[in-house]
Amino acid sequence: MKKIPIVMVTLFGVCALNADDSMFSYLDCKVGYESEHMNRGRPEMRKSIFAEIELGLALSDVLTTYVGIAPVVAAGLGPASDGRDEVKPYVGLCYDATDTIKLDAGYAHHFYVAKRDSVGGGGGGGQVIVEGVGNLTEQDKYGSSGEIYGGISADVLLSPSIYCFYDFTKREFAIEGNVSHIFDLSDRLLDGLGLKISGKLGYDKPKKLFGIRKSIDNFFDPNVRAFSAKGYAYYGIGADLILSINGNVEASVGVAYEGNSAGKNDAPNAYVNGKRRDAIIFRGGVSCSF
Repeated sequence: MKKIPIVMVTLFGVCALNADDSMFSYLDCKVGYESEHMNRGRPEMRKSIFAEIELGLALSDVLTTYVGIAPVVAAGLGPASDGRDEVKPYVGLCYDATDTIKLDAGYAHHFYVAKRDSVGGGGGGGQVIVEGVGNLTEQDKYGSSGEIYGGISADVLLSPSIYCFYDFTKREFAIEGNVSHIFDLSDRLLDGLGLKISGKLGYDKPKKLFGIRKSIDNFFDPNVRAFSAKGYAYYGIGADLILSINGNVEASVGVAYEGNSAGKNDAPNAYVNGKRRDAIIFRGGVSCSF
């Protein structure tokens, strides 16, 4: 499974080397900050820095393949149980079914560092909280999971989209819908300024636990489980001011509210300090397209 992204990226590179310049469709880059990192309604990390770079290659007038990488790293000095650093390479294929409808499918591989923290004082015998996948061993410092996804989006009012995800490692299924709209504020406030309002609603059903273990003594025993894996709904709404600096560069700043329907004592919330299940997120970033 771990070789899949390497093979796919290699194939993409071969195609790119044999393509002429006119086939390169786009290059998108972005970097930003979030006061709270939420992953499908799961509060995973406080104060995170994220980045993404994506390259598109036009195979025909209606078919585009793309490859990208998206890391997320902790920006604060909070408890280790507040999250994990993650790097996500991905590759996909986008088909323009009509002038307004796009079909998208691909594969993403999540590489992350599972961060451990003992709670209860003394660093021994306390509760261990960790978010990971698979059966961790004492030598395992890094973990990974493979995920396929597919979705449809429409270039119409509210820009609706719906995507399905399936993680092979976690045996986790998720479905998520998104809508957004940008209000042009150029005439009222500042040239190139817009207000983006967005919302999302999803459902996540994990087959395995989120790597929660009861204590240090049985932390590495895969048969010891603290919580049952339950499906839950998640949701979010956001507002961002977007300033177009020129035709290629945009800067944004905004706020969002995200949460989930799971109980505070259930996964995915139980492993989080304070057993939070929602968050107000302050965010900002810069993006460029070529």
